[in-house]
Amino acid sequence: MEPGAPTPCRDLADRLLAARPPLERLDLALPGCRARIRGDDRGVMAELREYYREFLLSAASGPADLEIVALAGPPIELPWALEVKHDDKGRPAKEAWIDLADGRVVRKIRTGVTLLMGQAGGRTSDVIAGPLSDHADQVINFLHHRFMARALAGGGALAHAAAVAHQGRGLVLCGRSGAGKSTLALHLMAHTPALAFVSNDRLVLGCGDTPRILGIPKHPRVNPGTILNNPALTPLLDPRERAAFGALPEDELRPLEDKRDAVIDRLFGHRRFVLEASPAAALFLRWRPGGGEARIDEVDLRARPDLLPLLHKRLGLFFWPLEAPADEVAHAALIAALAHVPCFEVSGGIDLESAAAWVRERLGA
Repeated sequence: MEPGAPTPCRDLADRLLAARPPLERLDLALPGCRARIRGDDRGVMAELREYYREFLLSAASGPADLEIVALAGPPIELPWALEVKHDDKGRPAKEAWIDLADGRVVRKIRTGVTLLMGQAGGRTSDVIAGPLSDHADQVINFLHHRFMARALAGGGALAHAAAVAHQGRGLVLCGRSGAGKSTLALHLMAHTPALAFVSNDRLVLGCGDTPRILGIPKHPRVNPGTILNNPALTPLLDPRERAAFGALPEDELRPLEDKRDAVIDRLFGHRRFVLEASPAAALFLRWRPGGGEARIDEVDLRARPDLLPLLHKRLGLFFWPLEAPADEVAHAALIAALAHVPCFEVSGGIDLESAAAWVRERLGA
């Protein structure tokens, strides 16, 4: 399996499958896509089945549009030297990678999990292998990236945003990390039973001929500050944790990172997690603690280039074979995707109640 061989990714995938053939599979109904996960570890597959239970296809048959093979075991040996992907914000590197004749191989540095994305002879090989028993979340993330890559290949723009929807009409929530996208979305879910959750942190905008919001089936991960201020999230903390976090001053609690999965159907009931909607509006969160009275104003994205970095998300290593466009090209694609969608900016101080009331009125919920 030399880097110059015709099918090195396919050959490695075949070798792994011969040594550890999958025992189980689960099929998921995603928008425009039947996704399949095949795996050799019953514990990992049970965890995935529970995570995706709102999207499972029972007694599914027929071919899959997207397939991930998950093989649990020790880190696999690779015959190639990988290049470390350095973080542009100075954070510790997370991945190392190499592009080969028929695909890409990525190694997760901290966990030793390896991901293969390849194609040869019309056969696609998306394989994740290594210590998955402790890292089933990496199977989840891999599936979501490959689903988004498939959607983007059909036309669309990747957005760093959350969304909620009412009767098929969606509202996009944009903002830097920590701006409160998930907090506002879950506040709306708790206080507006007619609303559905669409996506937490990634969206594909403008797919196909009809503008739409396409989300991913990833449950939001929230910090203690969000949990303490939303009664629907009470099960995510035990009484001891609630007392300890509740005793912290607000300026210490707000930036605290201790994330928990807010599983939508467990907390809010069944059928409140949908993955697509028609975009009715986009709201850019530019508020801040102590910023005074919150206000919401309509904006023209073409005249506000400062807002585009809040919405833009660069394509990472797991979007192979797509190439990341230059930032200005990606910004233009986002403007085009939202060309007929009213956009608004919320500024001033953080006020969940007033923002939630505005969203409900906008969506008629």
